[in-house]
Amino acid sequence: ISPETLTQSVFQSQINASIEQLQVTTPNEFKIQLNLVQSMTTHSKLQSGVQTNSRLDYFLINNQQFGVKRASFRYISSSGNYCYCTVDFNCQQASKIYNIYGEATQFTVNSNSKNLMRINRFKLGCLPVNAILLSTLECFYNQTCLNQLIAFFPTNQKFLAMNFSEQSRFTINST
Repeated sequence: ISPETLTQSVFQSQINASIEQLQVTTPNEFKIQLNLVQSMTTHSKLQSGVQTNSRLDYFLINNQQFGVKRASFRYISSSGNYCYCTVDFNCQQASKIYNIYGEATQFTVNSNSKNLMRINRFKLGCLPVNAILLSTLECFYNQTCLNQLIAFFPTNQKFLAMNFSEQSRFTINST
């Protein structure tokens, strides 16, 4: 607000400067806020809604009482190192679909588990938002990958892979 009337060119210049300032500062501000939420979730030992950072194990104390123990997940990086969600909320690994005695689940993968599919460029991590940000849409651009992925869901609906030659706001490497 100014007590003086601005010319259209000065007004437009000020608006453009404000927009540019917003575009420069917003991504960094978003990262700071996201990091704060992730740190608070991890350090407060909150469990993610889809249980990708920990699980609750129930055990029998005696014939009449049960106990609960929180078990933190660990992920194996592409280099083969272990990463623990209690220490680093950025832990992640390639996302896979397993069959454990007929039930698809991510929690109890053991030597008897059969890896049914590795989802190209999809990540699994302690916090879902981290996994999404590290993943790409590559599978959605590949009809074979998309068909394999859809086969795990109870649907008869046909899905067409995205066409990267068509105009879209999403690129193959988008998250």
